[in-house]
Amino acid sequence: MLELPEPSRKRLRRSPLDLVVCQVRHDRDLSVADGKKAVRLGKALGDAYPVPEELHGQELRIQGGPGGVHARHEEVQGGWRFQSPDRKWTVTVTPEAYSLETTEYLDWDDFSGRLRVLTEAVGDLFDLDVEKRLGLRYIDKLSRSDVSEIGDWQHWVHPALLGPVLHPALGAAVDAHQGISRFLVDADATVMLRHAHVREDDQWMLVMDHDCFRESVVEFTTDGIMKGVEHLHTVALQVFQALISPEMFEYLDGEAE
Repeated sequence: MLELPEPSRKRLRRSPLDLVVCQVRHDRDLSVADGKKAVRLGKALGDAYPVPEELHGQELRIQGGPGGVHARHEEVQGGWRFQSPDRKWTVTVTPEAYSLETTEYLDWDDFSGRLRVLTEAVGDLFDLDVEKRLGLRYIDKLSRSDVSEIGDWQHWVHPALLGPVLHPALGAAVDAHQGISRFLVDADATVMLRHAHVREDDQWMLVMDHDCFRESVVEFTTDGIMKGVEHLHTVALQVFQALISPEMFEYLDGEAE
């Protein structure tokens, strides 16, 4: 079991977050494709996502690789997508899962509040009994103007993220680096961490993808899901803050240059 200190919950002024996704997988309900229920779901969600779109078999997939982390949609059995006017917030419902994603994360209170509204609406409209997987994913893109070589990250992140970059003989020749680690936090949380150093515009960017989840067959309830996602949020903060230096945290907080 992983033991880490209580994380800081400060809202970072230089937040590196690029994408935040929460997905709940549940028992299959094919009535999700029903247009009448989609209209009722849109009304339940209010004015936040007024742009509906019928999914002709698509589901969000996030993949990491040498070129960074990418989100795309793959084929599924029908469903609906609702988006904010600026397309920066997206709700997706399919027969086996629903999700909330954003590229404009404000803070946890805002995100979790939206997730509660969505979960209550889905629970009221569809015949769901079982939660199969609860996942919360954070994709961070860290950069600094003074990081022009991959080895320059030594001052800003934990050495565990640099691997062979720190090797006395091989380090200077490293042209790309990525890694995958799985942390068994406790009975209700596992973290799959993917990280990659990517060169963009003559700078080395560090992409950190925290996939925090629990996989267990439990009763589908709004309170159970919100309690679970709150725990995953805490774990995500703990792991992220354990992997960056105090100086990097101060920089992201805006207290240092």
